[in-house]
Amino acid sequence: CRLRMQIHLPASLSKILKTYLLGLGIFTVFRLILLISQWHQLGENYEIATILGALVMGIRFDTVILCYILALPFLLLSIGLFIPKANRRLEATVHFLVILLCSIAFGISAADIPYFNHFFSRLSITALEWMDSPMFVLGMIAQEPKYWLILLPAIVLVWGFIRIVRSIFKAPNRPTRRMANISFTLVGILLLIAGMRGRLAHKSPIRVGTAYFSQSAFLNQLGLNPNFTFLKSYLLSKKKENQEEK
Repeated sequence: CRLRMQIHLPASLSKILKTYLLGLGIFTVFRLILLISQWHQLGENYEIATILGALVMGIRFDTVILCYILALPFLLLSIGLFIPKANRRLEATVHFLVILLCSIAFGISAADIPYFNHFFSRLSITALEWMDSPMFVLGMIAQEPKYWLILLPAIVLVWGFIRIVRSIFKAPNRPTRRMANISFTLVGILLLIAGMRGRLAHKSPIRVGTAYFSQSAFLNQLGLNPNFTFLKSYLLSKKKENQEEK
């Protein structure tokens, strides 16, 4: 007789892990669209290894954003493992939160592409200044048909994400032992913390400057996630030393 050992991940970790991988794939698609739209920035002497390095760097920044988005959903699902009666309501809440927060993040990634094409900079809080001139923004978009080509894949990606996430959360939960739930929950928390820091080394958390690894100004920015740069610029603007005296 062969002894077969099957280890099932708790539903909390399994569903969050699948959602993370799905989100990572969608962020990568947006990054590839940006790469293609700005291919001329590479010049004639580009190296494939450097491009791959920027894409790998992008995975790190995407992971930071996804870990912040998925931290609360993971904790709620983990609570559901120990309170079966509340599990359905918690899963419904998590399902809603994941779709809402990830859709916003993907929307920002889509808006970043025309923003970058116009300003050669990832999305930041300065983009809000254009909210006072909506007609100018609409005119700029209308004059560039290629911007409309970005809208279609963005809609398809978000629609596909919603459909797949729905199937992930509809999947039946396999029963797991209490000790396994506790162990995997602790492991999941540690992974989320590491992911939010963006690095395992005992240094400061990942920063915008971490992405600057090459001589190419474009590839250095390609690895960034626009959600990251937008939030960082917002937090910097709230510091007292950066606020204008009124």
